[in-house]
Amino acid sequence: MTLQSRLEGIQVLRGGAALLVLLVHAGIVLTFPMDSPYYGFFKEGAAVGVDLFFVISGFVVAMAAQRSEAKSFLLNRLTRVLPLYVVLSLPLVAIGPMTAIRWWNTLAFVPAFDVGRYTNPAHQFGWTIGLELWFYVVMAAALLVSGGHVLKVFCIAMLVMVFSRVFYTGDWLLPIYLGHPMALEFLAGVWIYSSRRYLRQWIGLPLLLAGCWLGWDQTNDRAFLGAHMVILAHYDAAMMRALAWGIPCALIVAGFVACNGLVRWPRPLRWFGDISYSFYMVQPFSLLALKGLDFPSWPVAWAVFFAVNLSLAVASHRYLEVPLTRWLRGGAWRPDVAVATSN
Repeated sequence: MTLQSRLEGIQVLRGGAALLVLLVHAGIVLTFPMDSPYYGFFKEGAAVGVDLFFVISGFVVAMAAQRSEAKSFLLNRLTRVLPLYVVLSLPLVAIGPMTAIRWWNTLAFVPAFDVGRYTNPAHQFGWTIGLELWFYVVMAAALLVSGGHVLKVFCIAMLVMVFSRVFYTGDWLLPIYLGHPMALEFLAGVWIYSSRRYLRQWIGLPLLLAGCWLGWDQTNDRAFLGAHMVILAHYDAAMMRALAWGIPCALIVAGFVACNGLVRWPRPLRWFGDISYSFYMVQPFSLLALKGLDFPSWPVAWAVFFAVNLSLAVASHRYLEVPLTRWLRGGAWRPDVAVATSN
């Protein structure tokens, strides 16, 4: 079975995560009926898509680390993630407002100068990119010193950083960020990759159903945890989210991995998974485009929002994401593998 076919389910799931994030951000400019039983999910709970992204990323990065040395691993990851982030941040920087700390968090990611409250980068998803990059750095360091046990070394290092944070009681955000509890979601993806041979097909559907049921319950009851300002400034809230949302996400990813080979995913779903990074990153521009507009109903508003974001994502993927990655990798680009693995 080819690399592409092994990852089809993961690609489809990544597309679903991007769509969940779009749902929650739609609430910024679209009015969802407050009397709906789904109001909590659409207002905050769909932010669980970010947690799903982290679990998926842990799985994919663990696979990449097994096939790379430290330098090539880190360069591949940086050229995959950073170029699109930088290019799409530029217009957001231009419309500001920008403070010195916001400049720093936009360019350097780590909140070295934040105390008590996190200053979001110009691109509102920059905090997630920053955490991803930190995980990559730790994985690259593990590759240098692991002696063949890279995943074990990585997991131990991240666990030490996450749980040593309980001994720090100050307001400086850098220790919280470097030992952020959402690393546990990333570690869950690493564990799923390491245990993939034990995930039999017959257990896939029960895992998937359990994850969906638990995730729906948690995202409705604990929707307030979706606010990134909270989880980046308060360790306890971040740990609650990592457990409440990370566990069901891990079950869903494990279910998809276990079901590998049972389903031939339709090409449109696989294609949507391929453009999911662009679909995720262009959402601030869709919000700007539709802000202040009135729609006759929420379904119409959602359809327009989805269409606008999809159009921007297609353009971003074709004219920015793929060309930039190809250029930075010196032309050594195979879309069927590089995009599928996010490698």
